[in-house]
Amino acid sequence: MTRFICLATLLLSGFGSAFGQGRTLAPGNPALTQSMADKLEIVYSRLLEIKLSAEQKGRFQTGLIKYWNGNDQAGIKSSLDNLKYYDSPDQLNELRTSSQATIVEGLRRDAADTGDPVSGVLVEAFDIAHPGRGAETRVRTFPDLVGTWKRQDALGARVDPNSGSAVGVSYTDSGALEITQKGAFTMVKVHNHCSGTCCRMDGSEEKGTVSLVAGKMVLQTVSGSKLTEDPCVGAKQRTAIKAHRESVAWSIRPNPNNNATTLCLNTGPDTAECYEKQ
Repeated sequence: MTRFICLATLLLSGFGSAFGQGRTLAPGNPALTQSMADKLEIVYSRLLEIKLSAEQKGRFQTGLIKYWNGNDQAGIKSSLDNLKYYDSPDQLNELRTSSQATIVEGLRRDAADTGDPVSGVLVEAFDIAHPGRGAETRVRTFPDLVGTWKRQDALGARVDPNSGSAVGVSYTDSGALEITQKGAFTMVKVHNHCSGTCCRMDGSEEKGTVSLVAGKMVLQTVSGSKLTEDPCVGAKQRTAIKAHRESVAWSIRPNPNNNATTLCLNTGPDTAECYEKQ
């Protein structure tokens, strides 16, 4: 399937004029129309700064038809999701500037892992248009994941101007992920949430094995525990985390704020947790 990798939310955008619906290329709900194929071609062309040849346009359209005729739900959904942003040129410009290399890396991974024809033709056109960017947009592999990654987020409390005390809600949220060359991982998460002077801490630690399967990161938790502490209600509880397997989409990209190498794990359709390399 053609997809745009992650991070939090990847927004596509568009262009002022609208096409008529045109002829139906493949049945479905909704059906794939010529208009949809034309719009998607423009979205990808503007995002990746490419120009498809007549032959490449044919293969691109054939790939879209294959999604619909083969009932490829992932390919259909990604196409429809990307099509929704056809009319937002400012968002497209922002996405192209911040995430183009990461998106191409995701397309390369898609083409290599699944043989996706749409991803393949887009990568082919990108390499023709940008011959010097192969290393920058290469497919990341397991050695790129090895090391220690950390994240930190916080919201400060409001200070009462009369008493000088903290009021309202505040929090700190942190995490660390360590991945070894032998395929072991340790993940630690700590969230402190305060309301006024009362604070609750939720933490967890998981250990297990990590591998890459079909382009996704597979975390097989072997052991772990959760800890909750809330002194304001006198609560303290530790529970075991059962062994489980989790498969997540991931990407490595530069942090747009400081250019630090960042590992992002998709936690939902439009959300991600991002960790900086230490």
